[in-house]
Amino acid sequence: MRTRCDTDRRVVKVSLTERGRDAAAGLPQIGATVLNAQLDGFSRAELDLLIAMLGRIIGNSPAVECCVCSDEESD
Repeated sequence: MRTRCDTDRRVVKVSLTERGRDAAAGLPQIGATVLNAQLDGFSRAELDLLIAMLGRIIGNSPAVECCVCSDEESD
């Protein structure tokens, strides 16, 4: 669903319908199932290396402030 912000008409707030919320509730389980299938056969050492490398990638990413999070913090 889309609704305009009362204070700034340029802003359109987007929210899930009840059907969308129901569908979204199943996503964590679907994601876990897919990830487990993709990582099947990896050794513990390989998983540890993957996690370390992904951590480095995230650490190298520029700090970008999330406008949605910033808006929530200022409320």
